[in-house]
Amino acid sequence: DQFKATDNLLLCISVDSEAWANTTWPDNKDVGTVYGANCYLGVESLEKDNASITSHGNTISITGEGSVTIYNLLGAMVHQQKLSPGVNQIPLRSGIYLVRSGSTTRKIQLRLD
Repeated sequence: DQFKATDNLLLCISVDSEAWANTTWPDNKDVGTVYGANCYLGVESLEKDNASITSHGNTISITGEGSVTIYNLLGAMVHQQKLSPGVNQIPLRSGIYLVRSGSTTRKIQLRLD
């Protein structure tokens, strides 16, 4: 059986060896997906494209330039806005979201404290 993980919203595929997976299955994932030994759900921080994305409780905080688009795991857009100078706080319901700012997409899990 051949491993294949394409045409989905996966950002990271958990493996024991990234090097082995990249050598053995180089074309078996989408371009934006990576093999990783440390894939996890939870709070992530992004500092790229002059942006910082963090989450706490049920709020995503974004500092940077440009715009942000947030999708749920079904791929439906749930929020989009142009970023203002300073910290932009976006309250959402508890859940897992894909946050795209600039050329970067990150998975963020929000939950009530």
